Order: sequence, then C-alpha cells, then structure tokens
Amino acid sequence: MPHLPRPERFAAIDLGSNSFHLMIVERTQGRLKQIDKRSERVQLAAGMRDGKLSPQAIERASACLEKFAQQLQGIDPRRRRAVGTSALRNATNAGVLIDRTQQLLSVPLEIISGREEARLIYAGAAFALADTRGRRLVIDIGGGSTELVIGEAREPRLLESLEMGCVTYTERYLADGKIDLDRLERIRRAALAELSPIRSAYLAHGWDEAVGTSGTLRTLAQIAGGQSGDGERLDHNAIKRVIDLLCASGSIEQLPFAGMKPERARVFPAGVAIVSALFDGLYLDSLRISQGALRDGVLLDLTGRGTQHDPRDSAVTSFTRHFGGDQRHLDNVVATALRCFDQVRDDWTLDTQARAFLGWAAQLHEIGLLISHSRFHRHGAYMIENADLPGFSQLDQRLLALLVLGHRRGLSLKEAEERLDPERCHRHGRLVRLLRLAVVLNRTREDTPCLDFELGACGERLSLTLRRPPSALLDEDLRDERERQRAAGFELDYRH
Repeated sequence: MPHLPRPERFAAIDLGSNSFHLMIVERTQGRLKQIDKRSERVQLAAGMRDGKLSPQAIERASACLEKFAQQLQGIDPRRRRAVGTSALRNATNAGVLIDRTQQLLSVPLEIISGREEARLIYAGAAFALADTRGRRLVIDIGGGSTELVIGEAREPRLLESLEMGCVTYTERYLADGKIDLDRLERIRRAALAELSPIRSAYLAHGWDEAVGTSGTLRTLAQIAGGQSGDGERLDHNAIKRVIDLLCASGSIEQLPFAGMKPERARVFPAGVAIVSALFDGLYLDSLRISQGALRDGVLLDLTGRGTQHDPRDSAVTSFTRHFGGDQRHLDNVVATALRCFDQVRDDWTLDTQARAFLGWAAQLHEIGLLISHSRFHRHGAYMIENADLPGFSQLDQRLLALLVLGHRRGLSLKEAEERLDPERCHRHGRLVRLLRLAVVLNRTREDTPCLDFELGACGERLSLTLRRPPSALLDEDLRDERERQRAAGFELDYRH
C-alpha cells in the first residue's frame, strides 16, 4: 500500500496592537486544515508614550512569544511567518521585538504596511466566506488601526488603513475607566473625522454586503445575539442597545457582560463607539461576521509563496505595467540575472528566496525612469521602498530598493551596511553584483537576452567568461564594471 506524503505544517504569527495570534495548519494534497491556534490579549499599544512601546507591553509580548515558541517546535522555520501591525509600525523601539521574535521563534518579524494588512485581512475573510457574487466591504477594527476593504470574490479593489483602534482610543478617551454618552460621542466624532477622507470614494464604489472580521465585532455580535438575533449578524439597533448598556454601567469595571475577560472589557467600549461611527458614516444597516482574519490571510500568502499564486509576482508585474518601461529589455535583464544566479548559487549557498528577490529587482531596476533619467536608480529605490506592494513587508521592500539603488554607477555597500543586519548585507552584496552584471551584459538592448557566458565564484571573486568576442562597447563596459567592483573591494575576472 503506497504511503501518503507527510502533511506540511505552516504557522502564521500575528503580533497585533491588541492581541497576538498563532495559527498552525497542515497542507495535504493542496488543502489546508487548522490543527492548532492560540490568542492572547497582549495590548501592545497600551501605554505607548512618545512613540515607544512601554516596558510592560514588551514584557507581556515576550512572555506570549515564549508560549508560541513551544507550539512551533517541529515546524520548519521556512514555513513560519510573523507579521507586526499598527503598534509596531509606529513604535520607534520596535527593534526590541523584532530581535526578540527572531530569537524566540527563529523567524524574522515583518512589519507590514496598513494597506498590506488590509489586503491580508480581506484574503482571510474572503477565504472563510463562501464565494458570492457582488462586492463586499470588509471591516476589521484592531487595537491601533481599522482596515476597510472593498473587493469582489478573492480580489480586493479598494484598501485603506485608518489610524483608529480600540486600544489607542481607550488610552486617549477612556483612560480612567469611566464611561458616559459624552465620552463615547467624542470617540465617534474622532472616528468619523478619520473616516472622512476616504468616505466619498467608498460610498461611490459601493458594495452589496458588509462583513466584519475583528474580535471587537465578533464580541459585539455575540452580545447583541444574546438579546436578539443569532450572533452572526450585527445591525444598527443592536449597537444602540449595547451603547445604552455601556452608558448605564458608568465604568469599565461595571460592564454587565457576563464572562467578558478584563482585557477585552477594557477596550470594548471604545471599539463599540468606532463601530457605531462606521455604521453611521457608511450608512450600514447590518453586517455579517466572518471568522477569517489577518492570520488566515498570512497563511494563504505563506502557502502560496514560490507558486503561481505568489502575490509578490503579481505585485511586481502590476507595478512595472502601471509605470511603463521597455518590457522586453526588462525580461532580458531578468533572464541574464537568473542565469548568473544559477551558475553561482551553490558556491555562494544562495536560496530560492534570494533568486526571487534578484528577479524582482531586475524587473524593477528601471522604474525610476518615470521621474527622470538623471539618478533614476535613486528615484526607483525611493518608489519601491515607499509604494504599497502586496505581499512584501517593509523589510522586503527595503531589500529590493537597495538592490535597485546599487545596480548602476559606483558600487557601494555603505547604505546597506547602515540599514541591514550583517547576514542580509552580505547576501545583498552578492546579489547586487549579479544584478549589475546582468544590466551591463544587456546594455545594448538586443532582442534576446545575453546568456552566452559562464560565471563562477570562488569566495567573493567572480570569474566571467564570454563564449564569443564582445563588441567594443560591451568590452569597455565590462572593464569599467571590473574596476568599479575592485574599488568596492571585490574581484571580477573577465575574459573571452
């Protein structure tokens, strides 16, 4: 009897501003099955002062990560992904938790942009819901931000992340624990002001159904369902009833909701006020609750990486098409860069992820020409690092930007040394040299890529051999590149 292949296990770790989540799944014959999950209300954003996470929040976070580490044993680190959201985006001392996560979980912590967070939330919600026709508005109220996405089926169309969340608004408006209608109304007004810049565009786009995904919305629907309804939908009247109960209680300590944990109770009133503002500002009558969330989207992204469903490939393709460029030439540079990579990957112990980054950088290396030919490598690097690129973390975009920055003119690793850890900087130095060679070998912009060469590596020395005599221009360019690499402390042997 044939043995079935052992299921692959994947883990998503979501370090949110209110709660930390861990989800573990198995993939068997292309299907994902949840086998474990854990959530803790760390309230990372609580107590932030002057843009810094408090020592107490860091201690709570570290304790939670230690528990996660025990559940991650036996899962290949390459099949783990950890993401950080609003609190870590805004914290000037986020590096402490980045280091702690790497140390405890053996995985880099990716700080994702607000729109990337919105995209992943939509992916998780859409996966959890049956495919239906029409547009969906997906709402997620987190500890430090609120994400709003309009999409159809599995495709998001409008994505926004607003700087309002149940933890941050609790700190701002309900810090002493007292609740009254005036305080909740102040939160509503603040939320409506935050919504105002995108409100018209969202109403004009329209949707057929509203969906809520966050813990705040699920808790609110459960409470409302206990009074009327089934807990799977939330309507305007239910929100008003819960607000009346909040005001009647007078304080967070006196909330009349049996079984609600203190951590949830502390931030629940602010969350309800934000929900009320969204219902009013977007003219919502009701919304459906989805169990899908950010961590589900992270897992879908993780399991799709390196396949035809990798969102990063689509993001790079869309970016280059949007800003234009000589696509045939870009494809030629990609082909040459990847041939360079494949010939030295074993000597330099480079992995498939490094190959992917080199290919993307080759595809994007001329994006800055949209602005100006002068210093276009710098323009391109700025665009890449500051754009919303689905599937890429802030660190990913920094790595791509540094490759594009270094693909022409003098070779210098100074900026990479300042902005990357030593291991990534070492890998960057190797990849940027391969990218530079690919650009030089295709400088004449022929119809086909330059592939007629052999490239070897011994330590940091590269040896390039052309199989046919080069043109005078290519010969001169390669000699110039040899000198530029030598000036940076690297050897490039070139012969034909």
